[in-house]
Amino acid sequence: MSHYYDEDPSVISNEQRIQYQLKHHKIDLITDNGVFSKDKVDYGSDVLVQTFLKTHPPGPSKRIADVGCGYGPIGLMIAKVSPHHSITMLDVNHRALALVEKKQKIKRY
Repeated sequence: MSHYYDEDPSVISNEQRIQYQLKHHKIDLITDNGVFSKDKVDYGSDVLVQTFLKTHPPGPSKRIADVGCGYGPIGLMIAKVSPHHSITMLDVNHRALALVEKKQKIKRY
């Protein structure tokens, strides 16, 4: 049985696009079978992004590690809202990382 924390999920790929909106900021994301919360950005990730942005107003740039980034909703939204930060995104799931890389090739934030 395949899990989202597997390096190489064995489930058949079925990419889809979803949107993540936070106030007046909106990003398009690419998700797939075998990644965490593929149908929508989960509540915990949304709260984390909102809290980060609320407690880190624009200012000096920071280096941020998004560990367990999945298909990228946290790192990509922070990059959209605060493009002066340097964000490194990491995940054990190769499919999830490929989705982030594909999204970055389509549109850089």
